[in-house]
Amino acid sequence: DGDSAGSGVSILRDVSDTHDGLLTSFSANYGAPINQKMFISLDTSLTYASEEYMQTYFGVTAAGSTASGLQQYAPEGGFKDLSLGINLRYAFNQSWGLIGRAQYTRLLGEAADSPNVDEQGNPNYFLVGTGVSYRF
Repeated sequence: DGDSAGSGVSILRDVSDTHDGLLTSFSANYGAPINQKMFISLDTSLTYASEEYMQTYFGVTAAGSTASGLQQYAPEGGFKDLSLGINLRYAFNQSWGLIGRAQYTRLLGEAADSPNVDEQGNPNYFLVGTGVSYRF
């Protein structure tokens, strides 16, 4: 494996209208071998969410305000989050490997300002995971 780089755009739409809204993510990544057995990659993404999505996940309706005690909140569409991640892959042999991932995500703008986040949650979250890989 040599160095690799990429970028992309993904658009996700709820076609069932269960949750409403649209997400558009812009991403970039770069990876390079450390040695013959290890490969490291870094990635970042920025996600834009429509007003409908923001209202579904970060808004507080009148009924929700009454039930929770949180202030009513009607966010507009905008950038929802920024993520930074790192992956490390170790190859035991030609087929089997071990993968580790760590990711930090920060909610932005009106998502971070939501009473759900500001009063009850946290705009920062982390993901750590491991997995086994098999190459054919």
